[in-house]
Amino acid sequence: MKLLHTLFLILTLSTFAQAQDTTPPNISYLQRDSTYKEEMALCLVMGYNVWAYHFGEIGIAVAHTKYEDYDVVGTNIYLTSEIKFDNKLMLGPKAGIWIGAPTGGLGANMTYYTDLKHGALCIKPETGIGMSRFKITYGYNFNLTNKEFNRFNKHVVNLNFSLDLLKLKWKW
Repeated sequence: MKLLHTLFLILTLSTFAQAQDTTPPNISYLQRDSTYKEEMALCLVMGYNVWAYHFGEIGIAVAHTKYEDYDVVGTNIYLTSEIKFDNKLMLGPKAGIWIGAPTGGLGANMTYYTDLKHGALCIKPETGIGMSRFKITYGYNFNLTNKEFNRFNKHVVNLNFSLDLLKLKWKW
């Protein structure tokens, strides 16, 4: 009887047991998912920078946004100018980059603050929330050149948004 049970168990297991299939599935890993989407645009950038001094910001940017399932990543490369709201004119031409997702982002920019007589070149790393068309950040200006020129914010809170002017074609 024991032999019969053992024989039945071996025959049953060998009949229903299967090994791994060796033929590869017909999947193209270069094919994009149906939820994948990319868009790129030339944008008008407007913003407001505040701490001790108040600055408005206006300029242009190239914004790139990638959507894939629930992942959204935005990149913004921009050329703007900060304008101080004060009785004495002060400008700050700026070039920078921002990479963000809904959970947060990082960026950096270089600004040359000038009152048309004196000036200082600053680099500002920033962190915050937002993507390519909208961001709220905190940054710190590191003065690289004229240490006596201090008519700008060391600490900066920035609210920035972009409006699409022109959709750009994007191909990898």
